[in-house]
Amino acid sequence: MKSRILMVTHSYYPEDPRVKREAGVLVDQGYSVDIICLREIGEKRYEIISVKGRIPLPAGKGITVYRLPVKRHRGGGFFIYLFEYLAFFCLAFRKTAVLFFQKRYKIVQVHTIPDFLVFCSLIPKLFRSSVFLDMHEVMPEFFIDRYNLSANQLVIKILKFIEKISTKFADKIITVSDTLKEILINRGVAERKITVIMNVPDTHIFKTPDTVCRIQPTGFTLAYHGLLSDIYDLTGAIKSVKVLKEKIPGLKFLIIGSGPKENEYKQLVRELKLEQAVIFKGQILQEKVPEVLGGVDLGVVPLKNTELTQLAFPTKVVEYIVLGIPVVTADRRTIKRYFNQQSLAFYNPVDENDLTGVIYALYQDPQKMKNLAENALKCYDAISWEKMKERYYKLIEQ
Repeated sequence: MKSRILMVTHSYYPEDPRVKREAGVLVDQGYSVDIICLREIGEKRYEIISVKGRIPLPAGKGITVYRLPVKRHRGGGFFIYLFEYLAFFCLAFRKTAVLFFQKRYKIVQVHTIPDFLVFCSLIPKLFRSSVFLDMHEVMPEFFIDRYNLSANQLVIKILKFIEKISTKFADKIITVSDTLKEILINRGVAERKITVIMNVPDTHIFKTPDTVCRIQPTGFTLAYHGLLSDIYDLTGAIKSVKVLKEKIPGLKFLIIGSGPKENEYKQLVRELKLEQAVIFKGQILQEKVPEVLGGVDLGVVPLKNTELTQLAFPTKVVEYIVLGIPVVTADRRTIKRYFNQQSLAFYNPVDENDLTGVIYALYQDPQKMKNLAENALKCYDAISWEKMKERYYKLIEQ
């Protein structure tokens, strides 16, 4: 068994797919992995989870999870988030110190947000452990978008200062796209410290079928899967279904997932009398997603028109691509950095009717849908999980 590695994340495990993918890579390579995370109601405080489908593990071996008694408040106010972050930080700081003296971790990898969570690794760093900061988001932009703030406001200046000292404290920075890497470099982070590990699906779960774009003989099924939150414009997508169901026989829209906007979307569906066309599947395990998407003709990723979504690279876009499903998504800068107009169908998020038009045009042109799916797989090859996990493993081995 190689060295022990500790991960700290303000999220649920194994719900968080990025943490799950990276922890799986480490276990594959013989590392012992511990994770400190949030605790949902009904979850165990301590648990050893095997990494199914990867390597055979001896009894009692796997990823050791320590859950702290803090619960996420999605959609909460600023001060609710702040209290939640501070509560988790205090508990994680103590737990990290206790575990370090028991297990002497070689690396502590902290996942954001918040950025200041990296300081829970202070004790290990004093004893010469390496500290990795895995930045899923850029925190100032995240709060500007969520709370409609200005970049000149004091709270944003404070967040930028926290980001600066957090990135300086860390020995290595991991982030999710080249766009975020450039933002960090422009803010003074040394390029040599930054490694991009993109959010792309684990090939143990998401496998490309022999035939892509399997258009169903009857009906036409759209799907969205993931968090039901403010960043996605599912209101616009549902309204598109209202128009399209008069033009497309047997149209269905599957909404897979849960989140703070779920009740609002269900209410809209009732108001528009779309109960037969829009089907809420609820939250499902990530391992079940490919099965549920098996009969889908078109994946829909309806991002809102904000500066934050210009930085976004939703994993669900690539999950559809790997499964051979063509994708329609908002015209966003970071997505277009990796996929062109021959691989994804883009719509203008400013024009409330454009999504409807793009979906209908694709429905009328099955060959174009097939071409999009095939071209997207070619683009994906440059950022595939096989390449990302090799990059991550090399970083750890350094």
